Amino acid sequence: MFPKLNSFRIAVCEKTGLPLGILLGWIVAAIWGALNAWIYRERMNPDAMSYLDMANEALQHGPGALVNPYWGPFYPALIAISNLLLQPGPTEEFTYVHALNAVIYFAAAVTFGLLLRELILFRAAERGPLWRQEALIVFGFALFFCYTNIHILPFAVTPDLLLSTAVFAAAALYFRALRLSNRAPYIALGCALALGYFAKAIIFPAAVILFVVLLVCRYRSRPHVKNVLVAAGTLVLISAPQIIAISARVGHVTISEAGRLNYLWYVQGLHQFEGWTGTPGGDMPLHGPRQVISDPEVLEFATPVAGTYPLWYDPAYWYAGAKIHFDSKKQFDAVAECLNFYRDFFPVLFFPLGGLVALAIVSISAHRRPNDAECWFMLWPATMVLVYTMINIEFRYLAPWLILFFIGGYGAVLWRNSFLERVLLLSLALILLIPPVLRLGVTLRTPSACELSKEIRVTRDLTKMGINPGDGIATVGKGFNHYYAHAARVHIVAQITNADDFWSLSADDALEVEQSVGRTGAKALVGSYRPSSFQPNSWRSVAGTGYSILPLGQSTNRTSLPVR
Repeated sequence: MFPKLNSFRIAVCEKTGLPLGILLGWIVAAIWGALNAWIYRERMNPDAMSYLDMANEALQHGPGALVNPYWGPFYPALIAISNLLLQPGPTEEFTYVHALNAVIYFAAAVTFGLLLRELILFRAAERGPLWRQEALIVFGFALFFCYTNIHILPFAVTPDLLLSTAVFAAAALYFRALRLSNRAPYIALGCALALGYFAKAIIFPAAVILFVVLLVCRYRSRPHVKNVLVAAGTLVLISAPQIIAISARVGHVTISEAGRLNYLWYVQGLHQFEGWTGTPGGDMPLHGPRQVISDPEVLEFATPVAGTYPLWYDPAYWYAGAKIHFDSKKQFDAVAECLNFYRDFFPVLFFPLGGLVALAIVSISAHRRPNDAECWFMLWPATMVLVYTMINIEFRYLAPWLILFFIGGYGAVLWRNSFLERVLLLSLALILLIPPVLRLGVTLRTPSACELSKEIRVTRDLTKMGINPGDGIATVGKGFNHYYAHAARVHIVAQITNADDFWSLSADDALEVEQSVGRTGAKALVGSYRPSSFQPNSWRSVAGTGYSILPLGQSTNRTSLPVR
């Protein structure tokens, strides 16, 4: 129908080895990622402070600072390299890390495009040449743009996009390993999974599941079984230094403390961010934060952990001593909470799921059996979704696995690239692209919230008050989202855990608490949304931010008051 267009598509595919649709998808991803990085340059999230702190510690004290039982080393290592090359100032560092995330976003799109290429080549005899698969490619990238722009936006300074990059690369190598007979794809698969483990530890158990799926696919082939073992050995060999280092840090063999801690927080209900001081009648911390006052609770945690907010820089240290105690009711409640999450996000899942069911019914009605390799592949993302459902779910965790599930599912039931199949795929792509495109358009027309500008104002006021880099401060409320502290290069060494309790104190009681906070070594107490009637002559408001600062006496010592 369009001979010139077809000739152009064929020429591009023959010259680059890639369909035109994948190349266009990469271009759109580069533009989309850059736009989001610019739009959300004023945004930050609590995990970011820990990753930025690790990067700065690595630059100052060497790569050993990247060893952390909770946080993976790959993302802060990339931040450290970026900071080393670009040399951003403390107030510019937030913007630069968003630019890095735009690069990672593009890398995720590249590996996803390679996954589509390998999936198409895997069934080339049935579905035709690469250049004829534009409908599947458009649908695939629609899934990518829709799901990665719900909660894995470049403004989230987390390694989730990095994990997605590794997961898509591993999926591409899965199909390449089954398509080719040599060992190279298997070794590359082990390397990709190891890099994913360095991003987030959840990839290690995910890798075990993928290896099992690979074995089941061709368990009768001895060369294949040997190659899978080689891939597993590659993963273990590359991951071993990290496993040894964090095991030595915590005192027992572990690939990470992230799984244990998330179970403690989201299933057992231990307080997160607040500072765990023990469970009444139960477990007690081996080295928890020191309780200065019990009512309102004042905690001190100046040593021995580094970081802007030590409680979130190394949570495994502060929660050492907490044990997992299985409780069927709490487990049921956690699963129920996750199922409520699926209910809330069902509209995003409905159309691709409905299309998959429709194609499966057509395939079965035509007495055509779905492709085994793709069906087995679907077990990998499906199992990972189930794992998250048992503990805690955020869409940024699920996005890459849902994309893989649908890509594998459609790969299993698509048949001859018929007209009806192409219409269905393109219609679904249009439906999936509408929400992220509309969201991007609205965001472009809406001025940025300038959240970091407010934080930087607090940073400048602290400097004017004589608070220098390396000094300690305290916070009213939990300090995990006080981003100004990282920009000022100060350490949060104490906190008044419950802000409402503190703001409601009488003047005399508040003064006693403030004196106790001063004895922790903090030079200033910073709070947000202080009532205007609360000590108006002592606290200094930072205009336009909601923050207030109370300078603390310099003559106080580090001795804590007795617990009340």
